Amino acid sequence: MRKILSLLVVVGMAIGVNAQTKAADPNVSVGQAIKNTGLISMSIGAPCVAAGLASLLYANLLPNPTTGYTTSQALAEQNSELQYISVGEYVNRLETYNGKVRAANNAGYLLTGAGAALTIIGIPLYCYGKKMTLNVNYTGNGAGLALNF
Repeated sequence: MRKILSLLVVVGMAIGVNAQTKAADPNVSVGQAIKNTGLISMSIGAPCVAAGLASLLYANLLPNPTTGYTTSQALAEQNSELQYISVGEYVNRLETYNGKVRAANNAGYLLTGAGAALTIIGIPLYCYGKKMTLNVNYTGNGAGLALNF
C-alpha cells in the first residue's frame, strides 16, 4: 500500500511540475488538456466498441442447447434425431441459455453504445485540441464558456 501511495505522490508531483512549466499561456494548457482528453476517450471507446460487438456476436452465435431434445417420449421414439429428456432438465437448459443470451446482449448494447459515443467525441477533441481556444464570457445574465475550433 505504501508503494502505491508513494508512486501516486511521485506521479502527482511530476504532473504538477509539468503543469507549472506550461502555465504561461492558458489556451495552450487547455488545448493540450482537451487533446489528452480526446486521446483517452478514443483509447477507452475503441476497445469498448470491439468488446460490445464481440458480445453481440457471441449472443447471436451461441448454439441452443435444447436443439435435438424433446420432452415427449412418443416423439423421441418416432424420430431418431430427437432424444428424450425430462421437463425439468429441458427447462433448466433453456433458462441457462436464455440467461446467457440476455446478459451478452445487454453487455453488447451498453458497451457498443458507450464505446461509439466515446470514440466519436474523442476524434474532434484529439484532432483540434491544441487549436481550440477557451473563452470565458460574463454578461448580466451569467457566465458562459465558449470553445472555438
